[in-house]
Amino acid sequence: SGRVLVAFERNQRIGTFLIRKGVLGEPISYLRPPMRLPANKGLESVAVLLGGRYKGAVIAFAERAKDGKGHHRGWLWRRGRPSPLSLTDDGGFDITDLASLPNGALIVLERRFRWSEGVQFRLRLVPAKRVLVGSVLSGITLVKADMRYDIDNMEGLALHRGPQGQTVITLISDDNFNRFLQKTILLQFVLPPEVLAAK
Repeated sequence: SGRVLVAFERNQRIGTFLIRKGVLGEPISYLRPPMRLPANKGLESVAVLLGGRYKGAVIAFAERAKDGKGHHRGWLWRRGRPSPLSLTDDGGFDITDLASLPNGALIVLERRFRWSEGVQFRLRLVPAKRVLVGSVLSGITLVKADMRYDIDNMEGLALHRGPQGQTVITLISDDNFNRFLQKTILLQFVLPPEVLAAK
């Protein structure tokens, strides 16, 4: 039992759903961005901040929609009200998912596709102190990979504690139901303790 957040990409909204005895119920509320977003470039990523100054707030970024300076548009909802923030666009990657660490820092999953180079993905860490409404967030690159590695269209991200207490990052790819050209891949990384202390 509990609650889950579901981001809807075309009819842009974030729904809160109750789970009772393993069954997903009807939505109990919606959060909406304060502006219209492109149909297939909207709220791809959503997370609840687990710590920091905005603990408990919902944060989301658009996959590809940019602000006037070319940064990724995002919002942070407190008590149902959205406040804008942005994330630097470094290298033309799209944001596909994000997750919060216990201290309120963010792990951001990004993906880029070019016919000339194939697909790439990148993980960035945004330290908790940098998460501030009205600001442009910047991140530290943790890993970046291209077609020289066994990767695909990496779009899903989750965090959990390993048996020794370490932070484990799990990524999954989306094959878009295209089993001839794409495949489903599951990747895992362990986040070193010194990275968690980054500022």
